[in-house]
Amino acid sequence: MLVFGIQVFDIESGSLKFAFGSAGEGNGQFGAPTGVAVDKQGHILVADWGNSRIQVSRTVCGCSFASCNVC
Repeated sequence: MLVFGIQVFDIESGSLKFAFGSAGEGNGQFGAPTGVAVDKQGHILVADWGNSRIQVSRTVCGCSFASCNVC
């Protein structure tokens, strides 16, 4: 199964905390998410290879995105 979204799990229990994203080209959508990181503020950064960009969540829950297109 191909998944275009991001899933966040609890490190201790392994249970799913939340998931976000879908296939597409808009904010919060991914063409081929290939990397993920979290900054000191808790924002989630997603490398979206399929859309040649990095998306940065504006909220800790990962529900609101700003996109930075990369070459």
